[in-house]
Amino acid sequence: MDLFEIVKENVNYFKGDDDAAMRLLVLYISSELIKGEKSIYHPYFSISSEDYLKGWDSKCLQMIENRGLMKAII
Repeated sequence: MDLFEIVKENVNYFKGDDDAAMRLLVLYISSELIKGEKSIYHPYFSISSEDYLKGWDSKCLQMIENRGLMKAII
């Protein structure tokens, strides 16, 4: 499923409040991380610290824990 379809099917989750833009960013970064070496951002991810998620606040981490969205990305 492409990202547009994920957003379309979960439109209320991705609009309407101050966190909507962050949710979109988290969705996009998560989808790129899942691509691994196929991601255009792989070189950046590969030089990033292994514990780069430690810098994310709890809201961002909760967003990537949305299992329904993660299943749709994969």
